[in-house]
Amino acid sequence: MSTEGHQSKVRTRWLIVILLVSTLVRLALAWGYTGFIAGDDVEMLEAGISPVTPLHYSPWDVRNLLLPRLLITPVAWLASRLGSSEPTLLVHLATLPFIGLATLNVSLVFIIAARTLSRRIALLAAGIYAFHWLPLGYGATVYPRTVSATCVLVSFWLLLGDDRDLLRSLGAGALVAFAFAARYSEVIFLAPLALMAWPLGLPSRRGFLRAVGLGGGFVLGASVFIGLVDLWTWGQPFHSLVEFGRYTLVERGSSSLHAHQSFLWYLRRAQFWLIPSLLPFLVVKKRGDRVLTFWLMFSIPILVLSIIHHKEMRYLQGVIPFLAILVAEGVTWFWERAWRKTTVALLLVSALLSLRTALELHREKSLSAVRAALELRDDPEVGAVLLTQAWAYGDHLFLGPHRRVTNFDVAPSPEELEGVIANVDAAAFYEDDVKARPSLRRVLHHAGFEETHVFEVGESRPVVVFRRF
Repeated sequence: MSTEGHQSKVRTRWLIVILLVSTLVRLALAWGYTGFIAGDDVEMLEAGISPVTPLHYSPWDVRNLLLPRLLITPVAWLASRLGSSEPTLLVHLATLPFIGLATLNVSLVFIIAARTLSRRIALLAAGIYAFHWLPLGYGATVYPRTVSATCVLVSFWLLLGDDRDLLRSLGAGALVAFAFAARYSEVIFLAPLALMAWPLGLPSRRGFLRAVGLGGGFVLGASVFIGLVDLWTWGQPFHSLVEFGRYTLVERGSSSLHAHQSFLWYLRRAQFWLIPSLLPFLVVKKRGDRVLTFWLMFSIPILVLSIIHHKEMRYLQGVIPFLAILVAEGVTWFWERAWRKTTVALLLVSALLSLRTALELHREKSLSAVRAALELRDDPEVGAVLLTQAWAYGDHLFLGPHRRVTNFDVAPSPEELEGVIANVDAAAFYEDDVKARPSLRRVLHHAGFEETHVFEVGESRPVVVFRRF
């Protein structure tokens, strides 16, 4: 066997190791830490599970329901057919398609980098991407940007081809439309994909043909994935898109308690998503025109996301594959200059920091609230509950489909609590809210409630449960 053939086999084996280890880590995070991050994951689960279970759920008008119905509903249907309705198991099973796609994304990073740069760089890029905390941590959840990252990567791969420009660009545009349906902000990848023809050195006529095909594929895809899906699920085409535009662009609203961040928010937090020990590899001079395509896919979306008024770390998931490839190219630059100990040390530090951050992301999920919800679910005397942030408890997923839930987005005032406490059998609050507002405890005691349990799991916010006696 030739040296080149031997090296190819070795790299293939290392890629398999990377895929297996990163997948096992995601499975451990998903199944070891049952809780929720910010509520979008609960929305996805309820939208996907409710069609095939007794769960009653009214989705938010701004949500397109294609993704949960496509990925979660079949899993929930199969589980229900096999006689399983246990909520923890349903939630765990629902993550499996997303974990599978997260693993596919690692493979796509390898394929793209191997095609444009080299197999050595591709293996490095796959490893850097697989263990970056954003795809590692969120790839163990049902958050939709794992899926949109798959769409963007396949779109990019299609546009690397040298033949059938129109067909490839139509397919790429349709995939971006699917990502757009998953989360509307993912339209940001349309512009860098359209500009790919420039660094690839394509003639202007071919570049124009690709741009037309990309736009056409996007319009056709959006007509199906949003127009027809909304007609099916909402009874009106493009209903969720119109409502999203009204809520986000007109009202400048956000589902987060902190709806507005500055233009420099992502830059000021670069140490969290960029990881400082990877920065030296990013700033070295990159060789070849094709590297510019990765810079386009990395920089343009970050710029657009910085302009949008609401920002979250998880919105950056689509740019991390291209960051990983750029960093991997920089690693080879260091390696070729015999800075090998430094290179290995920086990569190890980066991996350890990412693993720690991914673990913290899951340890800080609403683990305590879910444990409280499961106890309340098993209590037949609790028919109505009052909660702060019902999503943290899994809402009706864990509390049961027939239990009435009174929800406050933030801790209620004593007057608000007095107005509803007569109609509930149990209440649960974050422990820090109860300590900060002793008047809440007084109102509860006056209404005949006593503290029965404090749940404190992992690094999640502890929860205090009160029951009526």
